[in-house]
Amino acid sequence: MSKRAIVFIILFLVAFVCIHSNICSAATEYEVASPDGNLIISFELKTKPQPYLPGLRAYYHVTYKGKPILIDSPLGLDFLKDKALDQDFEVVNTSRDAHDSVWENHFGSKLEVRDHYNQLTVSLRERQSPNRRVDLVFRAYDEGGGLPLLPSSARRTEAIHAFRREYGFLLRGGCHSVPSKHSFLRKSL
Repeated sequence: MSKRAIVFIILFLVAFVCIHSNICSAATEYEVASPDGNLIISFELKTKPQPYLPGLRAYYHVTYKGKPILIDSPLGLDFLKDKALDQDFEVVNTSRDAHDSVWENHFGSKLEVRDHYNQLTVSLRERQSPNRRVDLVFRAYDEGGGLPLLPSSARRTEAIHAFRREYGFLLRGGCHSVPSKHSFLRKSL
């Protein structure tokens, strides 16, 4: 067999493997910016080396005025009676929304509070059975960000007796994981 034929066969096999395995596909980064453009929350599915957990996982990071506030931090859901929903995802849909309203505050120092943010919703599905879905909703405010993990609307009607949202916050000095019972944790930067 000629060298040219061998090179052609090798290139064909490499292309075949790349097309059918996501090895050669570039990860897509999704981002949403605050209304003033200073805060940017980015999301990406990727595989990271140690000390990160193995596998294709959901990560987010946050920048403020171009400086990193949070570096690649993991996201996932832990269930009491089912395996964790934290790896081997594919993006099935994304949507964006802008919101600007005022709500009445009965307990704080301000009677009226402006609720102004840009939102990115990323719908994920497990690649393996049972192909569960989760919606990640990123809200970027001028004052900070909000980030809930929600079972997708197709599964919200099913009974989920107890689960824990797992957020990783990787800062320059270390790692913190914070379980949440709230829909949004609003934290100023």
